[in-house]
Amino acid sequence: MKAYNSLLKGLILSATLAAAPALFAADSYTQVTEIFPSDPAAGQFYGLAVAISDDVAVVGAPSNFSPLQPPPPTDGAAYVYVKTNGGWTFQQKLVASDGNARNTGSGNMFGLAVAMAGDTIIVGAPSRRSDGKTGAVYVFKRSDTETVWTEQAIITSSTPRPFGLCVALRGQSLVAGGLEDRLSQGGTSDAGLAFVFVRSGEDWIEQGNLMSSEVPIHNRFGVSVDIRGNTVVVGAQPFVSAPAAVYVFSRQGTTWTEDTKLTAENNSGSFGQSVSLWGASLAVGDPGSSTVSIYEHSGHDWQLMQTLAGGSDIAFGYAVAQREDKLLIGARRGIVDGVRSGAAYLDGFDESTWNWTLNQTLVPADGQETDNFGGAVSLGGTTAIIGAFRPPNPRSGAAYIYEP
Repeated sequence: MKAYNSLLKGLILSATLAAAPALFAADSYTQVTEIFPSDPAAGQFYGLAVAISDDVAVVGAPSNFSPLQPPPPTDGAAYVYVKTNGGWTFQQKLVASDGNARNTGSGNMFGLAVAMAGDTIIVGAPSRRSDGKTGAVYVFKRSDTETVWTEQAIITSSTPRPFGLCVALRGQSLVAGGLEDRLSQGGTSDAGLAFVFVRSGEDWIEQGNLMSSEVPIHNRFGVSVDIRGNTVVVGAQPFVSAPAAVYVFSRQGTTWTEDTKLTAENNSGSFGQSVSLWGASLAVGDPGSSTVSIYEHSGHDWQLMQTLAGGSDIAFGYAVAQREDKLLIGARRGIVDGVRSGAAYLDGFDESTWNWTLNQTLVPADGQETDNFGGAVSLGGTTAIIGAFRPPNPRSGAAYIYEP
């Protein structure tokens, strides 16, 4: 196993480490802004999900998803920001057109997952209840001349529940994870499902209902998903003590077929908590073991090329994002100057060694205990965004945008 240099062992970060010179100076990133909800309230969990492109950022705020937590639950929201000459500014708050927190008492969890591609944003709401089904994915669009995002569709699955816990969007295809497909709710197993939808005009057509025949019952298949081109990856973590796995599916025409199953060398139960595809590279986060495994695709096989390791008990790998020669890793329990505020690690791909190497450690300028900075990460163009879903009382959360 290839680990980070000795400065990262234990990962008790200091100001010296945070300010250490980058190995790739051209890729050094600086925090350019910290964004907050336009209507902050305790318990929003703002920053639990993030997505970013060159000039648009989306931050999910699913609100309290337990009726036992004050304040009274709301449906949640997603906040859109745009980059202008004056920096990043708030553009619009996205909400579900059919919100029903008052009816369910627990909210829709709208904003628990977000993704974007071009002029389309999708938002997961896994607690939405309608027509005997639980969970939905909301699709928002804008035209080239518009500055307003309009709800285009509400997508539900072909099975009773649940749906929309995690989402990914590439081009005209989206994938959403469903976790359990409970027998008690009319499902076909307790193993979980993932669904692929393809856009046809203004409609989204369910193309694939993905589930491996090897997935045991009570396994959280669908805890994480990603899609790129004709490849989908799905993370599966058991409820009981058993090895987790990542399943890779490929598309031929309109048919999806399972290609391979990946497991951790140490049979970890948190392997696949996060996944990220870019080209022929797949990054798999394992926060329980504080590792990120990098696989490369060759034919139908995925070969383990490198394992990046962080210190113990910092949830290194809780979130991962890839883009070209950059890899962003979130560690939401990372310790900075003695404070467990969280941290994120920006790696660059070194072609001379054919390895990922630590470029820069990103830390919040105003980090406080249990901020969960690094609980969500995204890369887009030359920008990075990191979510910090702070505790429900008294703060609502934040997101940080970095640029080179």
